[in-house]
Amino acid sequence: MNRNTLLISVGFMAVFALAITTTDMINTTENKVGLLLAEAQQLASGVTVGNNTTMGSSVTIGNNTTMGSSVTIGDNTTMGSSVTVGNNASIAENTRIAQGANIGDNTRIAQGANIAENAKIGRGASVGVGASVGGGASVGGGANIADGASIGGGASVGENTRIAQGASIGGGASIAQGASIAENTRIADGANIGGGANIGGGANIGENVAATGGGQINSNASIPASATITQPSPGEQNLTAQATPINIAATAVAIPSSAVCDTDGVVTLEGTVSPMVPISARWEQTGGEPEVEIIGSAAPISTFAIPACDEIDGDTTLTFRLTVIDGQGITDVASADFVVTDAVAADDEGG
Repeated sequence: MNRNTLLISVGFMAVFALAITTTDMINTTENKVGLLLAEAQQLASGVTVGNNTTMGSSVTIGNNTTMGSSVTIGDNTTMGSSVTVGNNASIAENTRIAQGANIGDNTRIAQGANIAENAKIGRGASVGVGASVGGGASVGGGANIADGASIGGGASVGENTRIAQGASIGGGASIAQGASIAENTRIADGANIGGGANIGGGANIGENVAATGGGQINSNASIPASATITQPSPGEQNLTAQATPINIAATAVAIPSSAVCDTDGVVTLEGTVSPMVPISARWEQTGGEPEVEIIGSAAPISTFAIPACDEIDGDTTLTFRLTVIDGQGITDVASADFVVTDAVAADDEGG
């Protein structure tokens, strides 16, 4: 056994915790009740540590911090002053917990997470790798904050809520009990999401939106600021459209609008959509011969090669249609024409 690492069991009652009152680096085997010490901890004055707690190396604990029994603290973790850590909590390496934070019983804080000052993590909650919880934010018991998610300062996340990877919850936002927020969703400051709501991946919820519980917002939806979204009445479908309908206005042009066959070049089919909401787009040829290959047909801007003369019979007009669909299923179309001029006819006119 390493002379610097020793689990000491003494005959004190298990309900008592040990108060450590030293400002020096701890690297000894003095009587620490049920405390497993690695090298180079720095425990400030007034720290209280419960039985059977384990700390990794290079851990720093601030003044007047209290830890319950059977807590595990990973390497290189830093805690500020007046932090409270409940029984059976697990805090992984490289974690930062700021002053006044409260970590409940049976919580799991993953590697590299950042818990800001006075934040509260409820009993049995889980905070993922690299996730952050802002100052004064509250995460309810049993909630799951996935890797890389961000909870803004003063936000409230209810019990048994699921915040998926990469989601961002703005400051002062409220996510009620049992809601599910999918990956890469952005919920702006002050939004209020009701209990049991289900928000799809990549959705963008504006500031001060109010959404009642039980509704559904589809992936990639964009909800404007200060909108009010109500739960559907019995027999109605769950909400899948944003608070106000999107008016898609699409225009399409072919650049150039005409060319002589056999010209070594390409034509650009350029679509413009207003407003620029998340959409799917598709170009297709709807008239004229020959049928050309549209490069990048699933984008608002696509191209095709100018046809050869042996593919046309005199001047011909090729017609193309752009179809755009937003995340709520609203559709708009626009058309563009391109004229191919026969080279022989063009020479005759020139002569």
